[in-house]
Amino acid sequence: MSMQVSERELQQLRSLYELREKQALEAISEQRLEVERVLRLLAEQQQLICGLSDELIELHNMRSTTSIQDMTAQSLQAESARRRWLTYDLEQEKFYLPGFNSDVADARRELAVRQRAWVRTRDRIKSLDQQALKIEAGHRLIQARKEDALLDDRRTTPGASLHG
Repeated sequence: MSMQVSERELQQLRSLYELREKQALEAISEQRLEVERVLRLLAEQQQLICGLSDELIELHNMRSTTSIQDMTAQSLQAESARRRWLTYDLEQEKFYLPGFNSDVADARRELAVRQRAWVRTRDRIKSLDQQALKIEAGHRLIQARKEDALLDDRRTTPGASLHG
């Protein structure tokens, strides 16, 4: 069963949905910033992991090109300690990587939810506009029928002028 609403009620509903649309667009904008933020954090984490990996590779290459006889016990010990700490740090940072990826996925999902909410609001506004157009067309039809009836009355009334 279709509920009849007045033009005023339609305008009030449209104003309400326009406000909701504005809020939805603001929420989308905020969430886009959040997506950018978590992507930036993910990129920083990946750069950190790459930097640690590069440093480990550099240590390995340096060790490969340097003869053990040329190194002191203290430098071997320092290199070994450095390698252990780099390996430990690398594993720690890799451990956090899935969390960063999850944050990105969550932020993107939330953005999609907010975009769908905006689309629903926008569709509702379009529906209200279509209802308003139907009401307006109905008013024009009623006005045209009144004018036709008035014209018919003038034609059928004896002594009535068609021009006045």
